[in-house]
Amino acid sequence: MKLHYTLKIYIFFTFLLSAQLIQAQSDSYYLIGLKGGVNVANLQGSEGSTLTGFTGGLYAEYLISPVFTLRSEALYSLQGNRNDLLSDRIKLHYLNWPILGKVYVSDMLGLEFGPQIGFLLSGTGGTLPSGAYNAVDFGLAFGTSVNVVSNLDIGVRYNLGLTEVTKTHQNIKNSVFQFTLGYTLGY
Repeated sequence: MKLHYTLKIYIFFTFLLSAQLIQAQSDSYYLIGLKGGVNVANLQGSEGSTLTGFTGGLYAEYLISPVFTLRSEALYSLQGNRNDLLSDRIKLHYLNWPILGKVYVSDMLGLEFGPQIGFLLSGTGGTLPSGAYNAVDFGLAFGTSVNVVSNLDIGVRYNLGLTEVTKTHQNIKNSVFQFTLGYTLGY
C-alpha cells in the first residue's frame, strides 16, 4: 500500500513538472531531445559480473536559471548481470523515469542529481521465475554531461538502486553506469 501511495506522489510531481515544461514551450526555456547509449549494469549483492546493454529514450529540460535546470527523462534500460560460471544472464528490461536537477558549472559542463523510478517491463534469466522480480525500482541518479556543440552532449551517469530487485532474495539492488549521447531537438 505504501508503494502505491509513493508512486502516486511521484507521478503527480512528474505531471506537475511536465505541465510546467509544456507551458514553457513557447519560451526559450524549454528543451526536448533524444538520447541513447550503453549501460554497464550489475546486481549488487549477487554473484555475477557486469551486463552490457542499451539505454535510450526522450528527455525534456526546463531552464530555471542560466545555471540550473530540471530534467525529466523516459528511458528504456537493459539492466541485470551475467554469471559466467552458469553461462547465464539475468536481463531486466526497465522503463526508467528520472527527474534530475542539473547545475551548469560552465557553458559546457553540467552536473546532475535526482531520484529515479523504474518500471520493470520484463525479467528473464537466472534461477528465478519472471514473477519473482519487483515491478518497481527506486533509485538515485547522478552524473555529468558535456555539451560538445550547441545541441549535442555526451553524458556519464551512475544509477544507484535503493530497493530490492527480487521479492525473494534480500539485498540485491541495481547498479548501473550509463554512457550516452544526447541530441537536443528544440533549442
